[in-house]
Amino acid sequence: MADKIHVGQTNLRIQLETEQNIIGSTVLVKYKKSNRKKGSWTGTVIATTSCYYDTINTYDLDKAGLWYFWAHVTFLDSTIGIGAADKYEVMEEGDG
Repeated sequence: MADKIHVGQTNLRIQLETEQNIIGSTVLVKYKKSNRKKGSWTGTVIATTSCYYDTINTYDLDKAGLWYFWAHVTFLDSTIGIGAADKYEVMEEGDG
């Protein structure tokens, strides 16, 4: 992911690594915003243990502050894996 992330930024790939084979699984990229609200985007599996979400809307990253991102995987046998969260600072445009 980019070193600097800004509110309203699009065309940003949020890529997450897992420790398990996720090929064929359903993946969500979950997040917790700086205001503690949680949500998710549909992720795409790109390698045996990697998934991503590309921000496409200016409202995807709508709050400045510390954000957390993690993978939520539903495997083919319906079991669920939840990854450790990565944290990133989302800045106002012009900051950083």
